[in-house]
Amino acid sequence: KLYDGKDRSFFFFNYEEWRFRRYENPIFSVPTAEQRRGDFSQLRNANGGLIPLYDPATTRANPAGAGFVRDLFPGNVVPSNRHDPVSLNYLPFYPLPNRPPTNVFTNSNNYISSNAEARSMRQYTIRGDQRLGSHNTLFARYSFYKHFTDGGIGGVLPDPVVRRRLDNWTNKNFILSDTHTFAPWLLNELRAGVTRLAFRWNSASFGGDWPRRLGLPDSVPPFTIPAVSNGLPSLTTGEFGVRTSTITELTNTMTLIRGSHTWKFGATVRINRTNNFQIGTSSGSFTFPATLTGNPLSPAGTGNGLATFLLGTVGSASVNVGAGTAQHGYSTSFFVQDDWKATRRLTLNLGLRYDYQPWPVERYDRISNFNPFAVDPITGFLGRLEFAGLDFGRAVLENVKTSFGPRVGFAYNLGGASKTVLRGGYGIFYPMVF
Repeated sequence: KLYDGKDRSFFFFNYEEWRFRRYENPIFSVPTAEQRRGDFSQLRNANGGLIPLYDPATTRANPAGAGFVRDLFPGNVVPSNRHDPVSLNYLPFYPLPNRPPTNVFTNSNNYISSNAEARSMRQYTIRGDQRLGSHNTLFARYSFYKHFTDGGIGGVLPDPVVRRRLDNWTNKNFILSDTHTFAPWLLNELRAGVTRLAFRWNSASFGGDWPRRLGLPDSVPPFTIPAVSNGLPSLTTGEFGVRTSTITELTNTMTLIRGSHTWKFGATVRINRTNNFQIGTSSGSFTFPATLTGNPLSPAGTGNGLATFLLGTVGSASVNVGAGTAQHGYSTSFFVQDDWKATRRLTLNLGLRYDYQPWPVERYDRISNFNPFAVDPITGFLGRLEFAGLDFGRAVLENVKTSFGPRVGFAYNLGGASKTVLRGGYGIFYPMVF
């Protein structure tokens, strides 16, 4: 009994959620128990021919001419004392065969996995309307949305640490609006809103300090499991990032009725801030090519990526680093429109809109642009990299200040029992870019 909100206070609430799970049974090839021990005596091609392995530690100049030569591994076996400890720590991520291979010589497609992926969505909306008096109405609304997937079928290996990528998407929106009737012929609506979007993703191994657990030195960044390319199924590793966007908007619209004219005036100010930070192969990527255990003089049909991997003989490596970007942009818009009832049957719609939207800038001037027409001061050739705030302004392109959009329309009542109305119009609109 403290408050009587009848015909004054109104509330709305909506909630929705779903959960989804799907399964996949990929078939792929994994090394045999003998190969995991370094025994490649049964390493054969599709026709049953032996694939010989050569010891990269014996690489030397060809005494008989050009190129290099290597010695064969005796018995096509990589000795256990030559196995790299880091490679041995990787092997548990590759399961043992669990099905007959499609080719008994190559042992291809000797494993079937059963992987699951989970997805979920949750959203809700809260709204309230309040009549502050006979001339004033206020409403507020808050909406929340979240979507998640664990990327369970993004990879094929059974261990979720090297199979999943976790994706989180959220969207939050708040709006507040005030409508005030100053007089029967004058109405004003003021509206403010904020929208916050965020997308965060990372490999399942992120934050587990896996490089140290695998035995890699401190020079390898600690973020995720380093990616390896060794002829076996790929590990889902190395990626993480976040993208966010905050949009703030303020709009005011006034309606003025005078005689046969209905005027509308309005202005909108919008501020958009976005951030992006992402790194692929953040703890490095290492390649173990079959050529390093192959015959340098005749590499075709020789060597094996797993054998190279067991030796820890890296063919190439790389790591990605990044500082991220923080973009800032804004826009302002103004419009005026007159719905003029020129005659009993003819109504004209006349309007003009103006938009000004400067090109977004990086808040800390961390952007660059390649200019093919500028002379490189070091080489003296055309083409050089230029930097914001140093070689050019904060934005790469010039701002457009002539975005006017006129609008002309009409509606004509032809009369008769059906009250047929003929409508037409013309407008010029300039696109806005964020």
